[in-house]
Amino acid sequence: MLNIIAFTIIITALAVIISIFYHKLPLLEKIDLDVVDVEKKKKYKLLEERLKRRILELTKKIKFTHSIQSATRALSALKGIRSHIKRKKTSYISTVQTAHEQKNGAEDDENILEKAYEFLKSGKFQEAEQTVLDIVKNNPRSLKAYKLLADVYQQTKEFIHAEATYEHIVKLAERLKEIKAFDYLHFAEIKARLEKFEDALQNVQKALLLEPQNPKILHFIVQMAIKTHQKELAWKYYRKLKETNEDNQSLEELLQELKKL
Repeated sequence: MLNIIAFTIIITALAVIISIFYHKLPLLEKIDLDVVDVEKKKKYKLLEERLKRRILELTKKIKFTHSIQSATRALSALKGIRSHIKRKKTSYISTVQTAHEQKNGAEDDENILEKAYEFLKSGKFQEAEQTVLDIVKNNPRSLKAYKLLADVYQQTKEFIHAEATYEHIVKLAERLKEIKAFDYLHFAEIKARLEKFEDALQNVQKALLLEPQNPKILHFIVQMAIKTHQKELAWKYYRKLKETNEDNQSLEELLQELKKL
């Protein structure tokens, strides 16, 4: 960058000199150049030296200015790095605090869930429901809490509430990428309780995709295929169940139902 500026200045100066050479002023036309040739050369020499000194001075100034600019940029960069480190430190402290709070919160949730389980075992369904709802209020992503709530509704035979709860469980588990085959199976079982056999079949087929050899899932899908009068599908999964679990005691019962289709 400095070389370009210096070169520009030199070219400009030379252009001025050339202009002086080739564009005579009216006053100069009246002077005998032969007489003043020596003086002219001296003047041009002085002019050239003056021009060189001027260029040198300008170069030094430019270097000094560039140094200041470089120092300013370095200082600015240093401030930027310092700010970045400060932000990272703040972010790290926040992350650690959040993780600590989440850990403590998770431990508290586990303890409260244990109480809810105890309420459920002892038949205190209202207490179990309220305890779980308190957890969900503080932690709306707690799959364990929702599943326990669904258990409460199933035991109290409130299958409409159980269906709505498991519908939320499945959506949340899918969003969190924590979906399990038995989430779909339990949802399907609740649908079957409400005699929504087509919905039940769709959900149990999703369960089968995750665990294609699971005897319990295979058994249920055969039942739902029978309920929806899908003979080929029922026979397909009956044979698969038989291959997977020959000792399944319900095979004969399923066979008799299949023969009625």
